[in-house]
Parts: sequence; C-alpha cells; structure tokens
Amino acid sequence: MGQNNKYFEDQLNQVPISSQDFALSANRLYLSGKTLYKKFSDDLSSLENGINPKELPYLEVLFICLMLYGYAIENLLKSLLIKNGINLFQKGKLKKEYKTHDLNKLFEMCRLIRSTDEKEILDILSNSVIWAGRYPVPSKIQEKNKLFSSGKQIFIPENLYKRLLAEVEK
Repeated sequence: MGQNNKYFEDQLNQVPISSQDFALSANRLYLSGKTLYKKFSDDLSSLENGINPKELPYLEVLFICLMLYGYAIENLLKSLLIKNGINLFQKGKLKKEYKTHDLNKLFEMCRLIRSTDEKEILDILSNSVIWAGRYPVPSKIQEKNKLFSSGKQIFIPENLYKRLLAEVEK
C-alpha cells in the first residue's frame, strides 16, 4: 500500500504544464463520465421497465456525468492551447484569462470552428461544470433554464471529444 500512496502523492504534487498532462487528465475524466453514464443509462432503462425509482440510485447522476464530460473537454481545449504554444501558467499558477469553465470561450481561444449544435452542447457542458454537477441550483436562477432549453436529448459528447482529441494528437 505504501508504494501506491507514493504514486498518488507524486501525481498530486505534479504541476500540469504540458499538453500531454492535460490530455491524460481529459482521458481520465471522460472515462469516468462514460462509466457513470452507463450506470445512469441502465437505471433509466430499468425505470422504463417499471422498476421503482427509489431502487435506482444512478438516476441522480446525469449532471455529474455531464460535469465530468465538461471537465474533459475543458482539459482537451487547454491541452490544445499549450500545444499551440500558449503558456497558460505564470509562477506555477494558471493565468487568470484561462481560469474559465466557459467551453465556448476556450473554443474561441483555440480558434476552432463550432457548429450550432456544438455551441449548444458546449453551453450545456459549461453549465454542468459551473453548477449543475455540483449544486442543486445555480447562483442565478435564470441559468437553470439554459441547461436543456434547446430540448436536446441526453447525450455523450463522444464526437466532440474525439474531434478535439484528434486535434491534440496531430
């Protein structure tokens, strides 16, 4: 067990400054979100088959899944910024202009083109990171209506994730 503690301690003491560090973090977040989403999806199917919702503990984790996906996309975008030669850090800390969970803003910083659907997905993921995955209500109540105002179906942002991962790996 002592060796495992050293591994995790080393991970926590590391300052992520390379594009690869952010990409690896994105992968961990994405896989965690995908694993949790599978549990949510299984419970949703059970609900549709008449199982009592009180017996389905994973029905409540959707926004946590979306939060993890949002963090994964955020890490890929920051990875891409570093890959493009932008220094995100100053004196060992993330610079103020890069301390954002606004995924559309980070997309713009990367100078990537987004479709209308991608903009909406990024808004949903941003809101999930900012509040929906962590708190019962947003700090501004009008933000709650933005979460699924488009009526989009619940999704895994796999295509968007793969697209950004391909950009990072170029």
